[in-house]
Amino acid sequence: QILSIQSLLFQIGASLASENNKIPFQSNDIDKIEGFIDQMELSLDSLTSFILPGGDSWSSYAQISRSICRRAERRITELNSTQKIDPNLLKFINRLSDYLFVLARYINKINGVNEVKWNP
Repeated sequence: QILSIQSLLFQIGASLASENNKIPFQSNDIDKIEGFIDQMELSLDSLTSFILPGGDSWSSYAQISRSICRRAERRITELNSTQKIDPNLLKFINRLSDYLFVLARYINKINGVNEVKWNP
């Protein structure tokens, strides 16, 4: 999954770096990441409250990556106000941050780390 996503991120980088030669982004790439999310969620408990990011170092890597992905999403959205960005690219980046959240939860699950619920 990660290698597939990394390949798509290189494609996104090339598309964003190319002003005149936009590389089309496929909607089936969004379906692919949705499938990855669905596959992991099969073994996870349903969320009934917010959970705090945490767990082991591997889960932390996924959470940090999610934060970076959200920042990239904001910047790409800002860029979209001056240059037309492929809507599928924006959708993919949004779904990628969800994937990374689910990945962090999945890592905690397979490593036996309990989730900490947010208590407002």
